[in-house]
Amino acid sequence: MTEAASLRDAVTSLYSSDPGEFTERRKALVARAREGGDKALAKTIAGLRKPTRAAWVVNMLVRADRFAVSRMTALGDDLRDAERAMDGTRIRELSRRRRELMASLLQQAFSAAGLESPPAALRDEVTSTLTAALADPQVAEQLRAGTLVRAVYREGFAILEAEDPAAWADASASRGPAARASHAADPAPADGAGAAPASTRPARRPGRKVTAPEPSRPGQARTGRARPAPAPGDHAEPDGRAGRAAQKESRQEQAARVRADRERAAQDRAEQDRLARERARKEQEARAQQEREARQAALAEARQAAADADQAATAAAREEEDASRSVRALTEQLAQARQREAEARVNARHAQAAQRRAQERLTRLRD
Repeated sequence: MTEAASLRDAVTSLYSSDPGEFTERRKALVARAREGGDKALAKTIAGLRKPTRAAWVVNMLVRADRFAVSRMTALGDDLRDAERAMDGTRIRELSRRRRELMASLLQQAFSAAGLESPPAALRDEVTSTLTAALADPQVAEQLRAGTLVRAVYREGFAILEAEDPAAWADASASRGPAARASHAADPAPADGAGAAPASTRPARRPGRKVTAPEPSRPGQARTGRARPAPAPGDHAEPDGRAGRAAQKESRQEQAARVRADRERAAQDRAEQDRLARERARKEQEARAQQEREARQAALAEARQAAADADQAATAAAREEEDASRSVRALTEQLAQARQREAEARVNARHAQAAQRRAQERLTRLRD
């Protein structure tokens, strides 16, 4: 037999037997290895540590059911995924499955160890160790070998405490359809912040050259509306140049007003678009905040429900243990009472026989 096989057999023998026999078994195995001339194996076996009773119960579970650790690991992975996704419904369902699995593993562990009514402290240590294995894959791997030496403690199943749930909520919201729609609805300005879209910019209209009608000359027919003759004392400019200058100035002012109106309208439309985008952004942020708060509230509620259920299960287990002890005590008292009754019945029969013998003797003496 190779050294590895001998060591494996020694480990199996030590960690599958009652802890009360561990030290004596280890001494015997060390002595056997030394007799066989394998000092290295003897030294290795001598270094194996004695498990506590709780660790031994867990080792018995793992050795009796080789899929126990796999079931804990799979459920632990599902719980961590549900907490990272902040899926309250999934967490509540998995918490229910967790309680069922823990109850089943506890019963299976104590059955494998041959302990029908384990003490409450031992039950608590085994429960804590299995809970830690379910929450931490590294602890689960330690259990898989079946050589645990002491109970493992871990507070709850807080997977997200070291990370930022709000950051996950922000990331998930930014990846959601609403965020993509918002980015599609907010085009970047083409000519800087607040610039109007190209379709709203007023187009430049090329200026038109206005040609004034030539003044009438003698002998030439005049077209259009006749111009009234100047009143006496008025000084009319020759060739109507003053009238043409006034008309030109009026057309320029009107064009300037049109351009100013168009620019103001374009600015108003750009401002309205900017305000609409700002309102949409704020509404989206408010919805995302509400969704984060709702997810966090659901997660907190699920965690509280899981903690309450765990406390209730522990209290129920302790009550069951107390009731079992009470039943055993009452059973023992009843057995003692029955024993005393049987003894009293025998004594009564003996007394009655003695009474009859005495009466018979008295009768004979009288005769």
